[in-house]
Amino acid sequence: MKGLQEARKLAGLTQRQASERLGIPLSTLRRWEQGVNEPDAASINKMADFYKVSTDYILGSGHVKHVDQPSDPDLDRLVRNYRAMGATERTALLAASDALAESAKHNGNVSGGGSVHDSAPEGR
Repeated sequence: MKGLQEARKLAGLTQRQASERLGIPLSTLRRWEQGVNEPDAASINKMADFYKVSTDYILGSGHVKHVDQPSDPDLDRLVRNYRAMGATERTALLAASDALAESAKHNGNVSGGGSVHDSAPEGR
């Protein structure tokens, strides 16, 4: 499944990382990406939600990449980097992000989007 493999690569994940985070065996993910086997509907939905893409994109039959918002290359890069990090690196990145957001707020350089403290990050 070309779309599945592309979504994983756009997320900046290896097959092993994706299989661990999705909770599926690595061999299963490999067979799906190679087109040897096909995932069931529940798995397709789970992967589309995880990668923030449409189910059509996962299946390789659609042109809709991101379903929740327009593409922002800088944000996409940040998300790919975040997903590739371990827990320690994620914690450090979030702390730095919080400090930068506070600095911007105090300097009047906030461009909307809410507080970085509003939601708990993955893995915490």
